[in-house]
Amino acid sequence: MARIHRYFGYTMLFIGNATIMSGIGNYYGKRLRGDERKVLGFFSFVVFCILIAILEGAFRIRNKYGMGHV
Repeated sequence: MARIHRYFGYTMLFIGNATIMSGIGNYYGKRLRGDERKVLGFFSFVVFCILIAILEGAFRIRNKYGMGHV
């Protein structure tokens, strides 16, 4: 059950960040008439994915070598 909860949690995080990414692209692309800052949405998504990977890795390593599992 914990594995399903983790997968659904990450799915929701990525869907939410993809929504933010598309909103940033839409705002800068259409509202501000093709501003070059629309690439910030994609940059935000990439940084988010890297951050999640680092934090998940640290969490798993900490639990692996800790005295008890969380």
